[in-house]
Amino acid sequence: DLDAQYRLGRSYFYGEDGAPKDGEKAFEWFAKAAEGDSIAGQYYLALCYIRGIGTEKDMVRGAELLTEAADQDYLPAVCELGLCYELGHGVEMDKGRAAELYQEAADQDYAPAQCNLGYFYYQGIYFEENNDAAAELFAKAAQQGYPRAQVLMGECFENGYGVEKDEQKAVELYRAAYEQHYPDGACTLGLCYESGMGVEEDKARAVELYQEAAREGFPPAMCNLGFCYYIGIGVEENPEKAVEWFTKAAEREFPRAMFLLGECYDRGWGVDQNYDRAFKL
Repeated sequence: DLDAQYRLGRSYFYGEDGAPKDGEKAFEWFAKAAEGDSIAGQYYLALCYIRGIGTEKDMVRGAELLTEAADQDYLPAVCELGLCYELGHGVEMDKGRAAELYQEAADQDYAPAQCNLGYFYYQGIYFEENNDAAAELFAKAAQQGYPRAQVLMGECFENGYGVEKDEQKAVELYRAAYEQHYPDGACTLGLCYESGMGVEEDKARAVELYQEAAREGFPPAMCNLGFCYYIGIGVEENPEKAVEWFTKAAEREFPRAMFLLGECYDRGWGVDQNYDRAFKL
């Protein structure tokens, strides 16, 4: 049963339905489903190749599988293939082709594609920067409960990009993303509590939210948490913990953390003074 093979693969891929997270088993079951022409199995098999889950990374093979699934109008594959063209993963980078694919899936109300297309307008990628068009697309995706779009739409409301400024609406959207366990939602909501933007200021709550997102491996939250320990925001000042979190974020090449970690080495704050290390950061 193709559907059962695909579902079993998904269970191992995400570690759901009582199955442990196991990339190799996920890959194995997706491959079986894809052999039997399961389009969803093909899509997830492509993701395994692109991300190197349960198999050696092979972006070219991943892009080929996505192209086959996209040709059958499977919207997740259309959108993911757009991402391959945007980033140059397994295909030659082509932002125009990425925009076409996002548009194709967005026209069929596929939230991740609406969000990706909105981001192109938001950042002026391929198109002229257009906050009105960006906000319209983010809103469509956010209404479907897509967490990345909720955060980006929240940003639009917070700053008045393409919509009237509304801090309360921004916080509602950040909270909605956070409630879906989206690390960026937790981190952004933490910033609201830290600064008192749209909510009553609560620095201890900000630290809790940064901790949640940092544990998920989200570099901006790791850096923010480190900064709280660095100067004592919502927690006791703790140079060693500041360095620990700056290091984790810097290892993921987060620029602000690299700068702050360099400052720690320069001052000998929470770590032995090391000008050479400070300079390299």
